[in-house]
Amino acid sequence: MRISHKELLCQICEMLQGLQKENPSSKRAGDLTEISCGIFSFDLDLVQLDIFWEVTLILCRSAGSGVNCLLSLLSFNMATFFGEVLPVFSRATGDDDDFDEDEEQEVDLTWKTSVQWSEAAERKLQDNKLPCSLLIISVGQVASGFCQAYLLKESPKPAGWLSTSLTTDDSTLDHNAEVYLCGKDAVFIQCTKEISPEQSFCWVHKVFDSLQMNSTEVFVLTSAPASDFRTEASLSQLTVPFLRTLRSSSTCCLQRPPCPYLEQPNLISSLSAQILTYCQIFRILAQLFVCYCESIHIDSTTIKAFSPLLKLDKFVSITQNETFASAAIKKFVDLHSPSNSLYL
Repeated sequence: MRISHKELLCQICEMLQGLQKENPSSKRAGDLTEISCGIFSFDLDLVQLDIFWEVTLILCRSAGSGVNCLLSLLSFNMATFFGEVLPVFSRATGDDDDFDEDEEQEVDLTWKTSVQWSEAAERKLQDNKLPCSLLIISVGQVASGFCQAYLLKESPKPAGWLSTSLTTDDSTLDHNAEVYLCGKDAVFIQCTKEISPEQSFCWVHKVFDSLQMNSTEVFVLTSAPASDFRTEASLSQLTVPFLRTLRSSSTCCLQRPPCPYLEQPNLISSLSAQILTYCQIFRILAQLFVCYCESIHIDSTTIKAFSPLLKLDKFVSITQNETFASAAIKKFVDLHSPSNSLYL
């Protein structure tokens, strides 16, 4: 049964006085008697009483034997008086305000990349992975225009699609890349939409987890504005567009690249950098080619800046003839060129 704090203090005083009579030499019991009687004389608030309970318990524990019943009494009443959990209200809100519990729960959202294979590609899968000895990835419209013209036949059908989203429902995923087969175990991935740095990590891991990498060589083609190129010489001394390359450390024994290496302190960022970093960590043969172009609009000259790659042994057996490629480039440029308007 719950008792008032003054009744509790009265019982404590009586018990402490009894302990003092039994052991007059106990200084602890005398101190407790003075403290409890002094507090009993005043009308204390809960904060002061809370301090009193703490002090009393500490002194009782140090008083030695003969105080077990006192400790039990204190512990019980401290739990009943001060162990209750009371609602705490903010000054900005009241107890009548309604809150949506769903808004208070944090949702852990992570990017998810999925791959969807065509029926023809599914028949070639081995352990749910597509065999791949050569992987070519184009990032950006300039690189995609070159690869479409020289690697794909007319009206090609994708062998798969890549999608990245924060949702887990595959039906709502939006495709951001297409997968094509352009030769025996040669895979070409064309990025049809920009892949943000937040998406690139899961995207790259999903690509390499979906392919059977057996001594596979990776080629990454991308582009960048010539104004971003850093060099000690004057930019006017360079013929724009121009090509530069980066390699993973495991490609030192491969064929010499058909263009100069990228000079310091130039950097590669976003998806292209993520791919090359992955290949460097897992010792995959990888080369990156970046075309520095002058105009934001696509033209045939900029697309053909990647032409030195056609001299590489890996490209010789999978490229289309020049007549077909030139016509495909013209068609690609017309499709992606801005419409003529008098008011621009």
